[in-house]
Amino acid sequence: MPLKQEYQLVKYRITNDMKVFLTTSGPFPNGGANANRIKCYVKGLQNQSVDYEILTTSHRAKEDSSTGFVYKRIGLDCTDKPIFIRVMAFVYNTFLLRSYLKENVKKEDIVLIYHNGIVEDCILLSLKTQCILVRELCEIPYYDDRIVSRVMRWFQLHYFFKKFSGFIAISEPLKNLAERYKNKKAQVIKIPMLIDKERFNNCRYNSFRKINGNYIFHSGSLSELKDGFIGMIEAIAEVNERGYEIHLYSTGTITSDNDISRKIHSLGIKDKIHFLGFLQEQELYEYQRGSLLFIINKLDTLQNRYCFATKLGEYLSTRKAVIATNVGEMNYFLQDNKSAYIVESGSSVLIAKKIIEALNNPERRSAIGKGGYDVARNCFCHDFQGVRLYKFLVNLKKT
Repeated sequence: MPLKQEYQLVKYRITNDMKVFLTTSGPFPNGGANANRIKCYVKGLQNQSVDYEILTTSHRAKEDSSTGFVYKRIGLDCTDKPIFIRVMAFVYNTFLLRSYLKENVKKEDIVLIYHNGIVEDCILLSLKTQCILVRELCEIPYYDDRIVSRVMRWFQLHYFFKKFSGFIAISEPLKNLAERYKNKKAQVIKIPMLIDKERFNNCRYNSFRKINGNYIFHSGSLSELKDGFIGMIEAIAEVNERGYEIHLYSTGTITSDNDISRKIHSLGIKDKIHFLGFLQEQELYEYQRGSLLFIINKLDTLQNRYCFATKLGEYLSTRKAVIATNVGEMNYFLQDNKSAYIVESGSSVLIAKKIIEALNNPERRSAIGKGGYDVARNCFCHDFQGVRLYKFLVNLKKT
């Protein structure tokens, strides 16, 4: 069904007897990928005239009334306290969250639980008889290989998953995981990573960061296991060794004696790798729009096979080409040499070859960037996915 027809069809079925409570233990309104996904959910639901309330047990983000979102912070602020006190406050705040919901939810309301821990599941599932509980799945629970994580993951999948009425999965593997462990009546929907529609309206015309020479910008983590950051550094070194000058600018900071700094020193490219610390949103966008291209170097790990690189949407919305590895949900949407440069995971040499290819063929690079932009606009925009989310929640009320 064409997107416009589907959108119009849903618009005729708007009901105002449902409120959606979005709960998170992460910071809000300024809290990275999780907070941005919640904002996109809310904007999509607002388009369908659905009432909502965002509840967070975290106090890490600064209060910001200018965002236009209705949100409430629950519990104690123990951000700067010792870890034992923070853990106790986390549990206490989650109990307060449950009490708040118990007093305010109605039978037809939806509680979308944006948590990923067994503690939150234990406490909040007691509301099961009072409202409709929906679990967000953005990554596989307890993805590391420690014995305690394996035990926690087993309990969460085999016991707690059966208690929810619905699941929202960010990737196909997570959707399959929910389908496998849910109860018979529960429903599952895949909603991929989301982009605020405003990014498409603004990115083309806003200013970009002016830096002499070509550079690649990275705003993900500095972890090798999650984002292959050392592999990116090796690729930058390889490109420069072949006679091309390219710099890497990254958010975050490093110490002088960690693996990253030692790798930079051993490769002799200290003048080519730059760390920018924390950037304000406007600064972040300016660096993104000035970047030659972007790299998403996901390694083949359990976490990466199940998750969706949320930075992909930000990168694609700039119309800049992306070099991405063949791991995870990205490959359901991207095509090699059409909407991205796809390389096999685990090879910095292959990434370097793609950077050089992009440098030598700017027309092709631009066409691939346009192809990626079209994918993002057609698949990840919050208004279209908000329609799908609305239909899913309405159907949950009928079961």
